[in-house]
Amino acid sequence: MVYWEMERSSEVAFAAPARASRPSSRWTPSAALHAPGVCSRRQLLPTVRGRKFRLSRTGQRHVRTFGWFMDANDPAKEPSSVKPEVSPAPSPTPTPDGAPQSSPPPPVGTRGKRRTYLGLIWDRTVDTFEDAMLHMRRQLFWQGQALQRAGKPKPRLVVLGTGWVGHALVKIIDVDKYDVFVIAPRNYFLFQPMLPSAALGIVEFRSCCEPILRANPFVNYYEAEAMSIDAERKVVKCRARVRRRGALSIGAEERSSVIKSVTENGPLAQQPHYGPVDSAEETIGYRYFDVPYTYCVVGVGSAVNTFNTPGVRENCFFLKEIQDARKLRSEVVRIFEEANLPETTDEERRRLLHFVVVGGGPTGVEFAGELHDFLVEDAVKYYKRLLQFVRVTLIQSAPAILTQFDKSLQDRAMQNMRAAEIEVRTGSRVTQVTEKEIHLKDGTVIEYGVCVWAAGVGAQKFIGDLIQSNPTQRAFSKRQLVVDDWLRVIGMEGVFAAGDCATNLYEPLPATAQVAGQQGAYVARLLNREYCLECDIPERTEFTRTWIDRAQFAKPFQFLSLGLLAYIGRERAMAQLDVGDTSVKLSGTLTYLIWRSVYAVKQVSMRNRILITFDWIKAALFGRDISQF
Repeated sequence: MVYWEMERSSEVAFAAPARASRPSSRWTPSAALHAPGVCSRRQLLPTVRGRKFRLSRTGQRHVRTFGWFMDANDPAKEPSSVKPEVSPAPSPTPTPDGAPQSSPPPPVGTRGKRRTYLGLIWDRTVDTFEDAMLHMRRQLFWQGQALQRAGKPKPRLVVLGTGWVGHALVKIIDVDKYDVFVIAPRNYFLFQPMLPSAALGIVEFRSCCEPILRANPFVNYYEAEAMSIDAERKVVKCRARVRRRGALSIGAEERSSVIKSVTENGPLAQQPHYGPVDSAEETIGYRYFDVPYTYCVVGVGSAVNTFNTPGVRENCFFLKEIQDARKLRSEVVRIFEEANLPETTDEERRRLLHFVVVGGGPTGVEFAGELHDFLVEDAVKYYKRLLQFVRVTLIQSAPAILTQFDKSLQDRAMQNMRAAEIEVRTGSRVTQVTEKEIHLKDGTVIEYGVCVWAAGVGAQKFIGDLIQSNPTQRAFSKRQLVVDDWLRVIGMEGVFAAGDCATNLYEPLPATAQVAGQQGAYVARLLNREYCLECDIPERTEFTRTWIDRAQFAKPFQFLSLGLLAYIGRERAMAQLDVGDTSVKLSGTLTYLIWRSVYAVKQVSMRNRILITFDWIKAALFGRDISQF
């Protein structure tokens, strides 16, 4: 027997052929067609007789049994004899201001999710094949401008950030279906895992960067920073920096002009006024403008977390942006040149040439390893008489370094650090950093010349302001945007969040590049396949399905772990790959070759792969460049 279904934005109504025992309060086909708020994206489609259940975004349980739709939470309706094994949603709790707190969305369980590692790999393979076909069609037969001229307006997609989320999304998004606008203060993607190598001259800075317009030349890019999101008006408020020099410079006589970008659909960006002049040397003012959106993807990443330690921002170097790596490379060479001056005392040389790395994660360990290689391979050639004063110290607050790895790999990393004569202080917390000293919690004072802070990441100010402006997000009391299983921001319709700035209450994921890149690609595919994103569970009609993916309901996001890699110095690396219940752990020189191969392959373009490879060859043949600019 065939039954019929129709979906609304908050529930599903099912109608069945008339029965003698059927209560009059149930849905009928005619009532379903004329029901208020019925989703216009759905048509009456046949469904197979059976029993299913679903969970709405409001926490209400819905049970579908033998073609009937029933509300399991309504005692007035007779429930089915077979009940789904789902715990009821938590009741709302009052907030400090008296308003009820929104409960987090219940997990979808295993519906639509792969239970095996090989099944998840197969899904990724199919997705990659579909992405490759889309990329080829976009390069050869793009028809986006033709659609605009034909009077077919496209939804407007605004992407905040050009990091792992933004780059993965922009590379995959179908520009035939969306007008894409990227807003970020930098116009390039940065491969951050290569920053420790770039800071010490192994690779060049431009080899780690990929212009965002090279990833997709058919998107629009604004060099600005997002200040806030007005979810009711669906507008992103932005601020662009006006510099004293360069292409963005403007004179005093040009300040009265207003720059507008207009299409057939109306203004997309405006600069209606200027803010006060900034005190920075190259900044003379700001331009403020609004960008409306249909969908907005927040992928601004994270910021350096100093844990409010006094003196960190004033005296430490970071490894978060290209500018940080450039400053650090120049400082390392400057320290050696200052220590090499004839009037410098031996005591001052010992202080100047003491390099301290705070943080025992992959970034800190890799920089310590790269620094050791620089000292034994290049510094010995140019500053041989100064090597007796050089020391490298790694400070970690946790009991071990590289806590993401298995205990056996942590021990091997510690052995390698000792063999490289790198002092590792575990269980030590920094309480203050002055111009020449680092104070630890146990009272120890360490004199230093260069301090690199790699102790972790925190939330961006923009994310904190966005959470405080939304009552639903504020009720969760999180430092990240809370999203559902399809990466939709709860309480903000049409807004997605991915990467370090987003979290799922039921399945939190680590703040890594792998997670951010996969989430950005997932959101792009969700948009490309034209699911009904306003529905509780995103679904699509028959005419929006493709021959590759025939699924009606969108699968929740699943993270496919490709393993962990870390360079530990002395041409040795570590790798860990978990496949189901099996864990593969490698370390040594062979793993170092795997580490380099993976980093070369994971570059986002062939241009970057070639540049990185030639940089490694140049460094091996001619050594690192110690020129100062």
